[in-house]
Amino acid sequence: MKRKYVVLATSVGVAVVLGALVFTAGGLMNAYSRIMDGYLGAGDMIVNKHADSEDWEGNYIEFECKNVDESFEYATRTNKRIAAEGITLLKNEKLANGKNLLPLAAGSKLTLLGRNCGHHVTAPTDDVATRDGGVQMGVALQEAGFDLNMSAWNYYKGMSQVNNGSGEINPADEGYQTNVAATYDTYGSGTALILLRRSYSEGSDPAIDMGDAENNRTALSLSANELDLIKEACAHFQNVVMAISSPNAMELGFLLDGANYTDPFTNQTYDFSKVKGAYWIGGIGITGAESFAKILKGEINPSGHLVDTYVRDNLNDIPTSINFGEFKYTNVQDAPGDFYHRNNYTVEYEEGIYVGYRYFETAAYEASKGNYAGFDYDGTVVYPFGYGLSYTDFKYEYVGNPSYDRGTETYTFKVKVTNTGAAAGKTPVQIYVSAPYTKGGIEKSHVVLGGFTKTDIIAPGASSTVEVEVQKDYIASYDYKVNKCYVIEAGDYLFYLSDNAHSWAEIRADDTSRIHKIHMGETIYKGDKKRASDKVAAENLFDRDLNWKFKEYNENTVGSGYCTNLTRANFKASYPTAPVDGDLVANDYLLECFKVYEPSADYSANTISPYHDIELFEEEQLVEQNRGTLQLADMRGVDFYDESWKTFIDQLSLEELQTAFLVGGWGDRAIESVGVPATSGGDSPSGIISFRLKNTRTHYPYCAEVLLTATWNVELARAYGDAMAEEAQAQRGRTGGQAFNYLFGPGANTHRTPFGGRNHEYYSEDSLIAGKMLAAEASGAGEKGLIMLPKHCALNEQETVRQGRNDSNHTTYTSFVTEQGLREIYMRPWEIYAKEAKRNVRYYNDNGEFETVEMTAASALMLSYNRIGGVWSGGSPIIYGILREECGFIGTCFTDAGGTKNEYSNTDFGLMTGGVTSCLMDSPSGFKDGTSNTAIYRLKEAAHYKLYNVANGNALLGITPGSYITYTMSPWQIGLAVSYSVYGLIVAALAALTVFLFVNKAGDYEKVRVVDEE
Repeated sequence: MKRKYVVLATSVGVAVVLGALVFTAGGLMNAYSRIMDGYLGAGDMIVNKHADSEDWEGNYIEFECKNVDESFEYATRTNKRIAAEGITLLKNEKLANGKNLLPLAAGSKLTLLGRNCGHHVTAPTDDVATRDGGVQMGVALQEAGFDLNMSAWNYYKGMSQVNNGSGEINPADEGYQTNVAATYDTYGSGTALILLRRSYSEGSDPAIDMGDAENNRTALSLSANELDLIKEACAHFQNVVMAISSPNAMELGFLLDGANYTDPFTNQTYDFSKVKGAYWIGGIGITGAESFAKILKGEINPSGHLVDTYVRDNLNDIPTSINFGEFKYTNVQDAPGDFYHRNNYTVEYEEGIYVGYRYFETAAYEASKGNYAGFDYDGTVVYPFGYGLSYTDFKYEYVGNPSYDRGTETYTFKVKVTNTGAAAGKTPVQIYVSAPYTKGGIEKSHVVLGGFTKTDIIAPGASSTVEVEVQKDYIASYDYKVNKCYVIEAGDYLFYLSDNAHSWAEIRADDTSRIHKIHMGETIYKGDKKRASDKVAAENLFDRDLNWKFKEYNENTVGSGYCTNLTRANFKASYPTAPVDGDLVANDYLLECFKVYEPSADYSANTISPYHDIELFEEEQLVEQNRGTLQLADMRGVDFYDESWKTFIDQLSLEELQTAFLVGGWGDRAIESVGVPATSGGDSPSGIISFRLKNTRTHYPYCAEVLLTATWNVELARAYGDAMAEEAQAQRGRTGGQAFNYLFGPGANTHRTPFGGRNHEYYSEDSLIAGKMLAAEASGAGEKGLIMLPKHCALNEQETVRQGRNDSNHTTYTSFVTEQGLREIYMRPWEIYAKEAKRNVRYYNDNGEFETVEMTAASALMLSYNRIGGVWSGGSPIIYGILREECGFIGTCFTDAGGTKNEYSNTDFGLMTGGVTSCLMDSPSGFKDGTSNTAIYRLKEAAHYKLYNVANGNALLGITPGSYITYTMSPWQIGLAVSYSVYGLIVAALAALTVFLFVNKAGDYEKVRVVDEE
């Protein structure tokens, strides 16, 4: 008897445990179905064509590449072109013979030095030494015909990469002495090429203090071993050339000082007079070394120009650096209430608009007028924004007066560029605008980049005339204090035809060939008077969230919870300071922002909560109306505002609306009832990284976005996006037939400081060139159906405390900037993207013939983790106010990755405030209300944005109008179904066993009872 109970109990226990495992695993697998499809394979999509379109193929997009190998070849050609035009010549001294050192003569003796000379990469994971198709620097130099010092190259090329200078090999090292120093007699008469590398990544900002061992220098300073290596090379080689492989602006004062360079951290003086040449090569991707080798030998003339300002001291010379890092609120830990986290930080953008060259050029101007005592431009700035040399010389001059288009409020300048040197080459053409400034009035940079272009190759002695557009919209100033809108103030505007941002100081005031003056009357863009590119006039949206925080320098508010405005009225007195004392005490409004959001509460009457912006919809929202009327393929080419979109969206059930809103693990789940296919997304601005590729090394690692920007060539940016789209389609051969439909990139944040860990992903310190490059790149990708998500919108200019200090302390920081700084600097790239990214979309007309319509290529964006004035970016007016209402943005807004640690990036809040966001994970952060009338209204809106862009992307290839789609079960789903069936059989067997045992027991009892009676 007891044995039967033991058997029964054991069986039941096993069944319970097995059931828990099966159903828990099944639940997780179904919740993360898109991820499971990626790893284990997805079901096949079956297109059931309508009888009227059964002969149509659905080839909406024409691709150049048939497979991944061809797409990699395509990418290689594009990457080499970008590297060829982005690599920037910084220094090129004349030799005793009167000729410049660079380019080096064919067959020159060359010794390549530096631990990372074999690891010039775009990002830390993209090591050229370990990637298929990668070309290491030494190999490229050999192939270019240089007499390469093979002993030195063999010594360095096998070393592991390091991300900062502290890992450099000291020349006293035994290996260096054996493999390099021993070759001085043979190669010392030639040139030493030293490669310095810096590379950082998500979650990793360059250190601002490397510790006592490095005399507390920053990670962007020359390390002790790097100083010794340069010293050693100068002592034993005839000439030394530097290759700066760093997307982050390093401290390069040693390139200017020559024989009298003093290390500021040790006060030791070095003779670097042998350093006669230098290139900035940024992040050149896995094949850019070939372009560099051709530049070094003169086969290609360098034409890159810097897109950041390079200074001597990144920590102390730049006003933004003071408010970069970790500043924790002191009163949240013990504050009453329910908070997402008890650790919250702040970053104060006290510099306002004075970022990068906007500060340095304005400071130089004010100092020249006696208004900024002690500021020394030449002693501070090593290379100005826009700087770059060539192997030839160019002369720039205006041709006549500019034309003016009143409809777009755009000036078009004709510029004649003459090659006055002896080598063919191309060059950027830069126009900077100086607006009239009144002391104490609207803050204005002395010059701001107004427009640019790039010439084709110009032969020696030849000329080329190009056109440069300058839009008034982007030289207007935002007055957040008085008029609370964009303003063109009356006065003379000077248009400098410049070599770089500092040319204004060198061009004679009477040189009309380089300065054009236009007198403008006052324009206040308010109410019915809007900027030409706006849908509605831009007016203050951030008085509650941002503007209240800023006070003037003479109000003595340091430490009192406010920020001080940096103003050119008195740069010295208003210079930024780090938060102290009361600055780190969150006020009542911020505390409310940090608390948990509950969508069921009525916040409409709460005057201090950030949630009172929610617009409530009481009217019942209809769903599942006219099912089967339209399929998604019917909507391709249909204008976003066409009434048929309402008909289409109304077909969706509530569950389908939620499916459309919630992204299923780096892609969308299919909605078969209306023909929405499953989609897939990849990550990274410089390559398509995805779990779907199984191996992260199977994507093509492109050059860094900052190197792309240094080309000053928007056509190359378009080609960059085009190459990404070709690969996105071709990779379907490695993903079970699923192309990549989204790319979570590029990066459009600002190089606010050189210490941004993801500066390689972002374009520049300047917002105009960043926006133009972004719009062009998205246009190139969009033309071939790839939806790009520029990130991280907005004010995500550092990685430090972006998600807390460690795994047990996740939180984020609150960004504070004036509305002027927000609009003119940090939101400008997304503004230009929303307004200017375009794609041509092919669709079928009723006769089965292709027609083409121009549509926006601003299809999506990714939000940031940080708060903007206390409010998480997804619920901030940057989305619904600036981008949607003012700029007409009709793309999908995705959150950054969700999950428990990021629940403050609340899905409900983003949805309810009109931000219309979607999560990247199947289990969204804090999604609680998907059924109220307001929620359903917003879900419909979100579905409209998303499905409009999916309809016009590459996801509909092969799906024709009228067709409906179905999917076979995924292999893992079949396996899961089998496991459920097996478990069912086990349960059935257990039930049978139980019956058997109890039946036998009942019979035993009966027998015993009868016997007893006898």
